[in-house]
Amino acid sequence: MKRRSLLAAIALAVLLSGGPAFAATFHAIIFANTEDEGIGCIYDVVNMGGFLRDAQKETGMNLKAKVFLDVAAASPEKVDAIRNWAEVVNGWSKAHLEKEIKSLSPGKDDIVLFYYSGHGGRMSNKKGRWPDMALQGHDLVDLQYPIDLLAKKGVQPRLALALGDCCNSFMDRSAAPATRSAKAAGGLRNLFLNYAGNFIASGSEPGQYSLGGSDGGVFTNCWLKAAYNPANPDWGSVLQSAQTMAARNTEGEQKPQYDVKGLRPAGTAGPVASATVAAAAVETAPGWGSAAGSAAAAATGTGAAPAETAPGWGSAAGSAAGSVAAPAPETAPGWGSAAGSATTAGAASAETDGEASFAYTLPIVDGQARGSRNPGNSPYPFAELTEVSLKDEDGDLVATFGLKGLQKNLVFNSPKVPDDYMEYEWAAALDVDGDGTNDYSLSLSHFKPAGSEKKELSVSRGCQADLWALEGNGASSVDIDIVARIDKNSIILTVPSYRDEFEFRKGASVSFSALYYLGGESYIP
Repeated sequence: MKRRSLLAAIALAVLLSGGPAFAATFHAIIFANTEDEGIGCIYDVVNMGGFLRDAQKETGMNLKAKVFLDVAAASPEKVDAIRNWAEVVNGWSKAHLEKEIKSLSPGKDDIVLFYYSGHGGRMSNKKGRWPDMALQGHDLVDLQYPIDLLAKKGVQPRLALALGDCCNSFMDRSAAPATRSAKAAGGLRNLFLNYAGNFIASGSEPGQYSLGGSDGGVFTNCWLKAAYNPANPDWGSVLQSAQTMAARNTEGEQKPQYDVKGLRPAGTAGPVASATVAAAAVETAPGWGSAAGSAAAAATGTGAAPAETAPGWGSAAGSAAGSVAAPAPETAPGWGSAAGSATTAGAASAETDGEASFAYTLPIVDGQARGSRNPGNSPYPFAELTEVSLKDEDGDLVATFGLKGLQKNLVFNSPKVPDDYMEYEWAAALDVDGDGTNDYSLSLSHFKPAGSEKKELSVSRGCQADLWALEGNGASSVDIDIVARIDKNSIILTVPSYRDEFEFRKGASVSFSALYYLGGESYIP
């Protein structure tokens, strides 16, 4: 209760189908604890403000926003900035919430979003999955409460959302630390205009802390990034992507979950799916992107982030036979995803169908593993994994990265990429001994050298294939010639006589990633 961690729970209820026939209103009700400066709630409000204004532009709806906070405790500059897009109300108690929703008169095509950022939790004996918000005056209010109040109104909004960035930990037990988060940009029209139904999601399971820091809450920022992501075509994909990112970014301390109840495209009669997905814990190291270190992580059965690499670039062994004509990527950032109903299959698979556990690694059995995901609409198809596999072929280890598309040439050393940062990477993170941490990373990558010129090259010419031995927070290159080749839309990396370096033991696992600095990323599983 005393530390801001993050649980975010989203409750959506779309009560009428069909998109708005006119400029409907987007009502946003935001409550934030600005009394505790250390938990970063004011940054969450600012970030949500940018998101709401983007949604307004893309949907054509009228934005009517109110922000409830302690004005005296907040930064005057940020409060003035908030006033540019919302009415600011001094106070954020349960009484303020009830009064605001009571006075609300939504139209049948309107959207109502309730968002809370602050402390929260639950008592050990509480029933139900969602947290209690700790509102001003120490009122404990269930996150479901705003949706319940809206349900009592005569006219229901078309879409109702409740998003809570707060802990779901046991308040009669111990506390936990905070961590960092991130934000991105993209598109929103489809999500807000084309869906009906209902679902509930949370950034942490009961009993867990959810993490946040000076730049806002982890799940809020992951959710915003996922919602902006053009690779996420629907709300289920948004939540699954946010679930994956949040778990990886918190080293497994958050286990996101969501319960879909009849969510469907607007104008259709039946539900698309009804599922509960509980994310397993994930162990991660610092995020990818710099020559100082890219992402490392993972645990067998619990999780894996992109594999850690060290600086390196140049020419990969092997020849290229490119396909899929497309312009080289040099557009505004778009975001790939771990989304799109990720599934795994084959030997030792973990499918996500109906009620299932969401896996963050693929088990390796008899030297084999494979998995797949449904691609989204990212403008960078070469960063969208669709099907992957790992296979022992006569003592050689072969990793295949199937992509949505792979054009003949890509832009290397873009001026938009900082010097000494990784521009491209396709990697397989290997936990060879089944101890829950990654031991090796097999990758094809390119770091932008300082002072380099922009050029268009094939993947095999512009990137370097490596096998990295992961040691703590660092990595060292293994002296072995990795063979890289292109087969249509697939990148294939081969480690000859890999057993000279390691052997797979019981519990071994692998996770695959594709990363592009200017906006693309995807993972399997």
